[in-house]
Amino acid sequence: MKKYSFTGETKDLCGIIVRRIKAERDIPLAGVKRGDLGGWIESESNLSQNGECWVGDSAKVYGKARVTENARVIDRATVQDNAHVYGNALVEKCACLLESAKVYGKATVSDDVRVYGQVKVCGYAVVSSNTRLYGRAIICENAQVSGDARIYDDAKIYGSASVGDDAWVCDKARICGRAQVCANAFVFGECRIYGEAIVTGKTKVSGKAQVCGKSSVSGSSQISGNAKIYGNAIVTNTRVDGDKKISGDSWFYEGSPIDANAEEYADVIISGGSIVRLQMQ
Repeated sequence: MKKYSFTGETKDLCGIIVRRIKAERDIPLAGVKRGDLGGWIESESNLSQNGECWVGDSAKVYGKARVTENARVIDRATVQDNAHVYGNALVEKCACLLESAKVYGKATVSDDVRVYGQVKVCGYAVVSSNTRLYGRAIICENAQVSGDARIYDDAKIYGSASVGDDAWVCDKARICGRAQVCANAFVFGECRIYGEAIVTGKTKVSGKAQVCGKSSVSGSSQISGNAKIYGNAIVTNTRVDGDKKISGDSWFYEGSPIDANAEEYADVIISGGSIVRLQMQ
């Protein structure tokens, strides 16, 4: 027995005719009863007759897009082109998947999110608000992306990391652990933000730089090259580059200069234009 049938009602989406569906049996995982009206699809190739997958409410799936297994596309969400939603994934509200985007596992894509290219959203990841995902970016595990964040190229957000506000992450950057990237931060190159690190403000992290541990980088700081910020270090409005390492309980703020010959600062407090370096143990 088929899971759904067409009601005969159609809608023209700029020359693409989609048809409304109706449940022919109960679909418990989707909360659907036999006879319930569903959303709109172009053909049966868009929604599998197997599994518990469903297109509901005013949602639309068309082109070569597919919804399979136990996935749901509901509310006013749109899945088009070659996009694929599967597993136990949920695409809801006004979210839109285009091109070859994939959402699977138990991931959720919500609100006004737009997902393009070959992006993958999987695991238990949640992408919400006005986020835009492009290229071959991967959002997985328990990661969360929200606000007006932009994730693109080959960037990867995973673990329990979060990216929000107006932050941008691109190139081959990696955000993981419980790290947070927010405000107007820009993370690019091959850098890594991990542990419980926080990158915020108008900070730029690039090259192969690392920000990790419980460190915090904020203001208009620039972290680049092979620089590493870790431990409980706090860096604000400071430029750190080359092979420099900042660790321990170091504080760098208000445009503090970093000694060009120094490789590592530990338990240091730097303010204004002065440098105070404690004896390394």
